Amino acid sequence: AVGASFLACKVVDMPRRMRGLLRAWNQHRVSNDEPELGEEEQKKMTDRILKVEFLLLRVLRFNFDVQLPTEFLEPLASNLLVRLTQHEAFRKQCGNRP
Repeated sequence: AVGASFLACKVVDMPRRMRGLLRAWNQHRVSNDEPELGEEEQKKMTDRILKVEFLLLRVLRFNFDVQLPTEFLEPLASNLLVRLTQHEAFRKQCGNRP
């Protein structure tokens, strides 16, 4: 997911620096009571992100005008919201308000 997000930022002309991405990842880890990544772990994470990015570029064949299945997403999202509001745990968390 991180590699896909890194590439997506470039595609929409909002590139992010790897350093900022790693900093955000470390903040996320700390907020979940996990230790920050060490220097070696950060190098490995950087390599993994770049490999995923390149793999996605190959899969997409560097074509960023990919047709998105938006006509299918709206009915799926609506169905998900209906089912979610009907779920007992969700309703309990919302104080039984739909």
